[in-house]
Amino acid sequence: MKKVIIFSIIIILSLFLFKIVDLYHQKTLSHAEYEKKQHNTEILGNLLGIEIGDEKTIIVYFNSECHFCENEIIEIGNNIKYFENYQLILLSFEPKSTAIKFLSEYNLSNFYTKVNSDSLTNTITGGVPQTFIYKNGLLQKHFKGEVKFEAILEVLK
Repeated sequence: MKKVIIFSIIIILSLFLFKIVDLYHQKTLSHAEYEKKQHNTEILGNLLGIEIGDEKTIIVYFNSECHFCENEIIEIGNNIKYFENYQLILLSFEPKSTAIKFLSEYNLSNFYTKVNSDSLTNTITGGVPQTFIYKNGLLQKHFKGEVKFEAILEVLK
């Protein structure tokens, strides 16, 4: 009887360990797939259904109700002159009217690009804000969460 119980425990632990390894492998693959989606502007643009330039581009994924996003948008608005040589794209999963109203407060509504919210949330996963900086169509830096303007400026140099 003891042998049966020990054998059963070993099988259960083995299955549990296999499941953990399998989940880790899936997470690693999905992270690699996620990274591939944002690696260049051509892939990202195709997934989002928008035209993204292939030279210098900054994409900010935001939400108007996020105070971290608001801080970042304020910084971008206050330092817009540093973005003159970049295509600035501001994306949100919110309704267009909500996003435009929010961005209008900071004179940035003309940088808003409407995308399908399902495409956006399937392509850029995780929370907001997220900032992507591309040069020659390739991702140079991806900031997750609020980023100080000085850190963005450092990448733009």
